Amino acid sequence: MSELLNHAIATVNRPEMAAVETPNAMQLIQQAMADGKGDMVRELVSLQQSIERFSWEREERQAKVDFDDALNRCQSRMKRIGADMTNPQTHSKYASYAALDRAIRPVYTGEGFSISFGEDEGSTADYIVMLAFLSRAGHTRTYRKGMPIDTKGPKGNDVMTKTHAAGSGGSYAKRYLLKDIFNLAIGEDDDDGDLGVVEKKDMPMERFAFNMERIEGAKTLKELQMAYVNAYKEADTYRDEAARDNFIAAKDARKADIECE
Repeated sequence: MSELLNHAIATVNRPEMAAVETPNAMQLIQQAMADGKGDMVRELVSLQQSIERFSWEREERQAKVDFDDALNRCQSRMKRIGADMTNPQTHSKYASYAALDRAIRPVYTGEGFSISFGEDEGSTADYIVMLAFLSRAGHTRTYRKGMPIDTKGPKGNDVMTKTHAAGSGGSYAKRYLLKDIFNLAIGEDDDDGDLGVVEKKDMPMERFAFNMERIEGAKTLKELQMAYVNAYKEADTYRDEAARDNFIAAKDARKADIECE
């Protein structure tokens, strides 16, 4: 059988051999069955399965390589995207999902990619886990992003309904997923599509630690909101998205603790 399998693998690697040297597998199996050669039938069936598995694995490996190459080409063509929206609570600027989609859809669809979204089973009434499925030529990768469903504003009062908050959380998650998948950079201003470079740097560690201590040490919701808003605004001056994300997570965790106390 090993000799037959080696020949089969060579045939898979050199398709031109198939028409010349390899009989039809089903014909061989049918002939062996007609001749009453049970051992040969089992060997031929096993051989056919090995050929199919080997071929599938080779195609899957190639699909992954082509996927990575196409994703690299997308990222090389995607430029900084202008911020078109302002958060009414924090006054920070950001690029809406519509702005991101408008800028990148022609690029990724041109490379054969498609994107769809869904909600993970881990979602709860207070926390949504959004899934993004990036597909190309039969190969799909799944990305996840969790986002709290928060109806409160910076002052701790309700600013939206639960339904509105759920929609907002889903929209935020989709925006972050697009940014993560394609490693997108967001600019402060959009100069007719020709964006200048927006200075961005990390928040100094001592300032980051100071703000985290204030958020995590807050005793009341009012104190927490004040610490969070000040921290978020400071992170925004540096365009430090990582610091902002950490402040959001710390605020949500501390809020849950205070409400349980």
